[in-house]
Amino acid sequence: MTDVRKTAYLAEAQTALSTDLDGDTNDTYSALSGEFDNSTTGYMFMDVEVYLASADFTTPGGADMAVEVYVVPSVDGTNYPNYQDSGTTTSQENNQYFVGSVTVEDVNGAVRATLRGVEIPNGKWKMGVRNVTNRTLAATLNTVKWRPWGYKSA
Repeated sequence: MTDVRKTAYLAEAQTALSTDLDGDTNDTYSALSGEFDNSTTGYMFMDVEVYLASADFTTPGGADMAVEVYVVPSVDGTNYPNYQDSGTTTSQENNQYFVGSVTVEDVNGAVRATLRGVEIPNGKWKMGVRNVTNRTLAATLNTVKWRPWGYKSA
């Protein structure tokens, strides 16, 4: 029987979103990131890091503060399905692309949080997020990065 183990990270962290998050108000969806192509690398999973530059995340935010992460695949390698971006309307079409959320700590300052073990689609894909921190994000320096990993035989 073969032992299966996690690999080390398979590539350096890549920035998916940066200026798209700057100054986003509460309940705002970001625009989708640029395209990533997993056709040849075949990465299985990624860890996603959300960094929110200095802001006042103290009360009345509390436990309900988070950033939602969405991964939108292109099944045919050219076209992307509908995704409501750059708006504050809750959109049903985004629900199937939700992969998780990171909780924002109740602090007055910068926040860094990681979403672990997100499946990476085969082929081409893009990433988006939704600010549900009950705050407007800082005007600069907010980022979302991802880093791939997988499994291997021991």
